[in-house]
Amino acid sequence: SGINAEYGGHNGQYKCSVKYGTYGTLFKEITQYVRDITATESQFVLEGAATHALTCTIYGDASSATVWKFGTTVLTDDDDYDISTTPGTVNSRVDVLTINTIEASNAGIYQCSTTYTSDSTSTSKDISLTVLAVPTVASSSSTVNAGAEFILTCTLR
Repeated sequence: SGINAEYGGHNGQYKCSVKYGTYGTLFKEITQYVRDITATESQFVLEGAATHALTCTIYGDASSATVWKFGTTVLTDDDDYDISTTPGTVNSRVDVLTINTIEASNAGIYQCSTTYTSDSTSTSKDISLTVLAVPTVASSSSTVNAGAEFILTCTLR
């Protein structure tokens, strides 16, 4: 019979048994991993924020560390980025890329990818990050008399 494999929730050991009357029962066990990567694929952050974390949850028999890319550049754990991995639920792990000090240049497509143990296939997930500019406001005068006119100018870089 079929099993709807969603988000690793059906990972585990399955047992098939056939009873042969008085001759006994034959058992066959299999471990099944559901392969998937989940992430919030479109994210927004304000320019100037201290940090922003991108998270991928890897399901299945992934053996290699997650590779994070920004465009075509492979990212490493350094002053600009922190990369961490923690165990998730059964047969999953949570990989996090933390971007330190958000700037307009951090906007773009990030990708997390991994390779699976059993057949060396890879899978990946793209995450689009939009950096929202914080407007600046300037006044034509620092003090204004009641009833006087003044101009506020709002600009985005």
